[in-house]
Amino acid sequence: MSIGKSQLTQWMVLVDDLRIFGANPPREERAESLAGYPTAAELVTAFRELDPKVELGVWGDTLIAVSSSLNRPLDEISTALLASRVYESSSMSDDAGLAAALHAEHNLIKCSSSVAKGLATLARGFANSETFGLGGHYHLWAGLTRLRAGSWNEAAADFRRAINLDLNHWRVDCYLAQALLGSGARLDAFQIVSALEKSGIVHPFLKTTVDRVLQEVSPARCRKSCELPILELARRLLPESPVIFDAGAGTGDWSADAIRIFSQPELHCFEGAPNSHDLLLRRLIADGGSVVINSMAASCSGAASPRDPSVSLDDYCSGRSIRRIHCLNLGNARDEYCIVTGAKEMLARGDVDMILCRRLESDMLAEDDADKLVQLLQSHGLSVFITCPEGIRPIDSTAISSTKQSCLHLVAVHPRLAGHMEG
Repeated sequence: MSIGKSQLTQWMVLVDDLRIFGANPPREERAESLAGYPTAAELVTAFRELDPKVELGVWGDTLIAVSSSLNRPLDEISTALLASRVYESSSMSDDAGLAAALHAEHNLIKCSSSVAKGLATLARGFANSETFGLGGHYHLWAGLTRLRAGSWNEAAADFRRAINLDLNHWRVDCYLAQALLGSGARLDAFQIVSALEKSGIVHPFLKTTVDRVLQEVSPARCRKSCELPILELARRLLPESPVIFDAGAGTGDWSADAIRIFSQPELHCFEGAPNSHDLLLRRLIADGGSVVINSMAASCSGAASPRDPSVSLDDYCSGRSIRRIHCLNLGNARDEYCIVTGAKEMLARGDVDMILCRRLESDMLAEDDADKLVQLLQSHGLSVFITCPEGIRPIDSTAISSTKQSCLHLVAVHPRLAGHMEG
């Protein structure tokens, strides 16, 4: 208003502390001194009323306005930051504003390393303001630059921080899903896009993100990285339509391969991770066979807490009149010993034909735990083998510690099958 009243024709204005000019309702802990500021969108509107051709941009925590008479166009990064910042500062939901923000953020993903370094520094520069819920955009921008660099975990952390700082827009969830996908956290990415699908939002960018995540969790894609030789061995030893338990099913990679290898298996999946049911259902039902998906972990016994439900395999089989487990896969589980202990009655009756433990591949199972697991399996009369680059060979209870580094799988079988194990 002062510029207009003074009839200045050439001017440049810098509005510092732009993080304060937000549209989100004040948090209870926000200082009174932060109240009453206009939004960034309102600032932009005011400058454009003063000069319809004004050059506007953002750099760092500052809004830049340059009168058109100066003929000083701002760079692409500054205008991209403005489009991203203004859209979220206002409550507008028009297609043009969203399109501009998405286009701008796409350009930020492609920015130079020096710009990316500056945005990363910006995201770390206002820790005190974050106490009041300010600065979410700065983490958004830092996360975008890390997508291109392939720094997936860092990008995911930035997007989560942006969301925690009240930057609650579905496109940020899409960016987070992309980062999680890149980091290998496919189940987490699937959970995010599933929630977005259910929200009723319709937009091409959202659809592209959803399709990409679903493609990555599809059985055909995941099988490329899944070890199949041990399942081929199981196919030779077990009935054509076996009862298979996958304890710690994760995103369903191993179960998808089991459905592929066997003819009409009866598959029971156990996975306690939140919202895993939809992903496993989508992946496995379409592949055929009889599939039961349990949103709980397999353990020694049922857990009392409804937040962490679990069931012992003995109780599960008893409740469903399952007389035999042909193959028990200890997949992404974290307590193999406990799971096997929960099947002690089935093992005592000789009603478990084969148990697989694949965590030896990546050295995730500690040596003491591995030795303890081998001894437990042998105590139930099972013959224990390891698969190595040289083939399949038996193992005694003391050898696992020295051989685990080259071991791919641990396989325990009923004595009647032991003679069919090939080297």
